[in-house]
Amino acid sequence: MTFTQVDIDRLLSIIRHGRANAITAPVIAERLGYSIINNQVKTRNLIRYAISMGHVILSVSHQNPKGFWISTVKQEVIVYISSLNNRSTRLLERMENIRNSWDTNNPRDLI
Repeated sequence: MTFTQVDIDRLLSIIRHGRANAITAPVIAERLGYSIINNQVKTRNLIRYAISMGHVILSVSHQNPKGFWISTVKQEVIVYISSLNNRSTRLLERMENIRNSWDTNNPRDLI
């Protein structure tokens, strides 16, 4: 998918500043006119693109309000980065465990 600055501007007109103003991906997708089916893939890709272009957009799914918001709070960003780091560590551990399990069960067909 290719996005433009116009797409980012539309996104930023929907996502608000501050954790208290978090907005969910389905609501963002609906306001952008994107599909709300299949986990709002296009919306999430646009958010990732906006982040890559310098916008500090955070999200949370386990606390209310759930959703995305623009952050200007340094400590909030630090905590968020730490959370992402912890999640990536757990994913890498799971990947290694799966690989090791496969190799243990398939010694003649190692990954």
